[in-house]
Amino acid sequence: MATDRKPYALGPEGWEGPGLPQSARASFMGSPWLECKADTLRDHGAKAVFLGVPFDQATVYRSGSSSAPRALRYVSEMFLPYLGDFDVNVFDEFRLADAGDVPMIPANAARSRGYIERYVGEILTAGAMPICIGGDHSIPIPVGRALSASVTGRLGYVHFDAHIDCQPNFAGEDFTNWSHVARMIELPNVDPRNVAIIGARGALNPPEQWDFVQRHGIRVFRMREVTERGIEPVVREALDIVTDGTDAFYCSLDSDVVDASAMPGTDAPEPGGLLSTEMLRACELIGAQRPAVLDIVELIPAYDQPAMISHRLAGYMILHVLGAACRPSTMALPQGAHEACTPPRSRPGSAPDRKRPSAPRSRHPAPPEVPPHRLPGLDLPGRLTLHDLTDSLRSTNRAAVTARPFTGARSPSWCSTRGSAGRPGTPKFSEAGEGKPMLDLMH
Repeated sequence: MATDRKPYALGPEGWEGPGLPQSARASFMGSPWLECKADTLRDHGAKAVFLGVPFDQATVYRSGSSSAPRALRYVSEMFLPYLGDFDVNVFDEFRLADAGDVPMIPANAARSRGYIERYVGEILTAGAMPICIGGDHSIPIPVGRALSASVTGRLGYVHFDAHIDCQPNFAGEDFTNWSHVARMIELPNVDPRNVAIIGARGALNPPEQWDFVQRHGIRVFRMREVTERGIEPVVREALDIVTDGTDAFYCSLDSDVVDASAMPGTDAPEPGGLLSTEMLRACELIGAQRPAVLDIVELIPAYDQPAMISHRLAGYMILHVLGAACRPSTMALPQGAHEACTPPRSRPGSAPDRKRPSAPRSRHPAPPEVPPHRLPGLDLPGRLTLHDLTDSLRSTNRAAVTARPFTGARSPSWCSTRGSAGRPGTPKFSEAGEGKPMLDLMH
């Protein structure tokens, strides 16, 4: 059944609606603030709850992610609850609520982790999905404990990250943002065979972590594999792993899994990562499987200025998970909308299906073609590339195209720009060979 599309800004004369988006309450997307108590959330009917987890006392690199929950709330004022890509109103479907931030105790990480576990437990008891915004990547340790205690059967864990975070300990310390996967498989109902890591790359994965992965049989999808196979088959395989024989799964999204060009505001930005479109598609596939817990971690507002593009992408990641959770069969568009919105050439049945090539995909478009041209004296095809054009010009001796440094040769007065010497970087015609002009391409 389609969502009831209530207008946002239309109304009769004298109407008093929400006004400007930034005039709404300063919660996530303007959702109601609710105390993080199971009874309160249950009475509201919440099925998804935004929870700030501003803990960054366990990072091995840059701190500052404690400010991310507030920054994401600020960015979300530009998000409306209706998602046209899914025909879903997240307020109607999830009774979305904001439970504020978990209280953190300075210089006492153990007490802070205890609060995190308790607050997440309240949301799970209410029957809602916690959307936990870190904070550093140690928060899955207490969040995972809360979920483990609420699930009677086995639990899966899928982890998107440039770093595999399988450090057994860091100089004897067990609770760092490098160690959450190692702690996760210590939970009584988590089997390493139900753990998957996507997007690993870069020079910040020490050898002992790779030894840990091999020793415990954890499936790691390196970024190289994602590039070769494509994001969709990789995520589908990972979700098969974490849902195989499990009653629930936890999805942890480290912001640095996305390429640094789209995610600069993170703890450890890494080049060569997922495109923003790939990340959003992954979130759709995740949402269709309905995770028990979702987190996004290691966003740092101080490195995301001025446009806050990292936090905007994080907000869309949440929305794509929620939208696809309501539309698991299509994971993108409501019934019938796909046919209407798909260009004719790519509609199902209009052309034979093409198998995915075995060679690695290229992210760069093919060289552009020159539109059809008929040039006097040239016998050229109706469609030609720039290379074809150059060869044809040369073969008919219409002009000689060269790329050589300007030599200061005498130029016709009609193309001179600065005396006879010309100006570096300016195309010049000079007299050369049998009085025919030759184009100098200046560098």
